[in-house]
Amino acid sequence: MLFSLRSHGSAVTALTTTTKGLVSGDRDGVTIIWNLQSRRPLVRWVAHKDMVVTILEWEEYLVTHGKDGEIAVWEFANQDQTPKLVVSIPVNSLNFCNIVLSGTYLFTPATMDSNNFDVYKINKEGKGLNRVITNYSGCKLVEKDPSQGREWGVIMSMRYINETSTLCLCYESGDVIAIDINFDIKEEAPVVEVGNAAPNTTTKPSGLSGLFAKSKPEKVIERTVINKDPKLTLRYHNTQHRPEPITASTWDIQRGRLLTGSATDTMLVHDIYHTCADVVTLQHQGVQAIVSTEGHVILAHWNGQVSIREDALPYSEVKTFSRPVPGDRVYDPDTGKLTPSIKLSSIAVIDVPSKRRLEAGRMTAVMCGYDDGVITAFAVSN
Repeated sequence: MLFSLRSHGSAVTALTTTTKGLVSGDRDGVTIIWNLQSRRPLVRWVAHKDMVVTILEWEEYLVTHGKDGEIAVWEFANQDQTPKLVVSIPVNSLNFCNIVLSGTYLFTPATMDSNNFDVYKINKEGKGLNRVITNYSGCKLVEKDPSQGREWGVIMSMRYINETSTLCLCYESGDVIAIDINFDIKEEAPVVEVGNAAPNTTTKPSGLSGLFAKSKPEKVIERTVINKDPKLTLRYHNTQHRPEPITASTWDIQRGRLLTGSATDTMLVHDIYHTCADVVTLQHQGVQAIVSTEGHVILAHWNGQVSIREDALPYSEVKTFSRPVPGDRVYDPDTGKLTPSIKLSSIAVIDVPSKRRLEAGRMTAVMCGYDDGVITAFAVSN
């Protein structure tokens, strides 16, 4: 263990790294930006009336998403001052699905139905949002008539791949799909002709008299370009997690793979471009979270164990660690059993300044948020 951060009064439910540093949110809606040099809060404020689900950075703004059904956009006048609320957007909060930002597009669970999704375009100048995709069902891209077959349940998590404009959705049913979204669909309106003469011609007389003669109007062809609704195309569908809900996912940028986990002891490595998936057997059941960093994939399990693995097949386990309970074991109400480890709520990877005497510079650490409100840092490499 490298160090611990203590300021939250309830379970740490969201962790992310930003240009402002490590940002965390808890079950009570409290959000903290940390100074990792001093190991103390830099800014602390109540962002939501319920637990914080997602924290994202968008240019100079911070975006938080809570179980109170709100997405909040925060603006910082100074880094060490409480941010100003710029805009708040109501969204569906029936599930624990995250939200995703890419450029000026915001992807959220649908306001009307948490089985579906909405996409908003952010208007930075007016600090508002326009919905460009409303209550879209990914299930219908596969199940042509869901009323006659299976429903997939709520969306558990979503990931967006900027390079290919692909949205990956993980469902309660265990289904995984990848949808290509083309936002730049344009269509030319019917031609509008103005004037009486043929296009690109005039009716001026020839010779010297033509220099002074008035031309008759030309026929002008006017074309208007109309923005069309985005086009959505199914790229990939996988059912290997069925019937278990997908509890964790991440996009591995280094390998270009989608990693997913469930309540079982398996992780799937999806190659959405070649429509196949590899199965990795884990030493612990129940995947709480997955993150990837250069050379490693890190999994947090329901029993409090954190597993660091190589970032390539067969994803061999490098080491594991946990935060032991002081004294005897504690009762876990979710499993009904005694556990020697404190339960994990969230994880993130960040470069932290080293305070060891013989080390200079920074090291890569995995930040683990726990149910008791403590955030603990562990070194990724020995």
